[in-house]
Amino acid sequence: MAEAKVNKEEIKEGYHAAQAILEMIMRKEEEIRRRVKEAQEEASRRVEEAKLDAAVLKREAVSAELKQEMREKELAKAKKEVERLISEAKSRAEEIRSMGEEQLNDAVQMILEGILTPVQKEEKELAGEALK
Repeated sequence: MAEAKVNKEEIKEGYHAAQAILEMIMRKEEEIRRRVKEAQEEASRRVEEAKLDAAVLKREAVSAELKQEMREKELAKAKKEVERLISEAKSRAEEIRSMGEEQLNDAVQMILEGILTPVQKEEKELAGEALK
């Protein structure tokens, strides 16, 4: 009977430890979401800056031909920068999501092992005692 109480206490401790790990993972995921949002906001800010720079350069052009040429170059440059920033943000977000999923899977596995292993052990012991 004392062993059953110890096992139950061990199971409870394992469960609480698993809960703590899951909470840490959830906090980390929230931090990752915050960082992704900050990166997206920074990318948007850079895009707006690039647009403003392109507009300034456009206005500074003297001739219509020069204006057209500079406009095309600046638009291409701004488009390339936007595409790069979007690609970078998507890549970083996917990397963070993937890392979070791996951590979540590991945590779930740890929780299951922390709970199921002691329970299965106790079941085997109880089955062994029942056979005696």
